Amino acid sequence: MKSGIKDGLLDRLAESHSATERIIEGIDLELHVYSDTDWRTRDILGHIATWDREVAKSLSTFLLEVNTLFLIWREMKLILTNRRS
Repeated sequence: MKSGIKDGLLDRLAESHSATERIIEGIDLELHVYSDTDWRTRDILGHIATWDREVAKSLSTFLLEVNTLFLIWREMKLILTNRRS
């Protein structure tokens, strides 16, 4: 990924996290969100945080796999080029 795109995405992610923190500053974490369940604000925020971590892990794994596949492809290309010579 090009550095400019990556930096832009990281900036947007940081802005999103900052906005979320500002929004939840004054919220009662024990407030029951739905009358028919026991879900509290704290539970929903925990869900969001878990999802955020899982997305980050998935992206890291995906990028690692893409880089690994690229390295394998490059090595195979080098081997085939050398065999033709």
